[in-house]
Amino acid sequence: MHRIGRTGHAGARGEAISLVCVDEYHLLADIEKLIQQKLPLEVVELTQRLSRN
Repeated sequence: MHRIGRTGHAGARGEAISLVCVDEYHLLADIEKLIQQKLPLEVVELTQRLSRN
């Protein structure tokens, strides 16, 4: 899991994006349980395999 962004500080609002692989999805579910909130989910399909030349 990789988290990008900022949470709110001193009353300000903030946003963060978490990138989660399918095999780490249970970690996201654990976070939702901890914060007692369902997080918005967007599935991004990998359509092209990256290769190194």
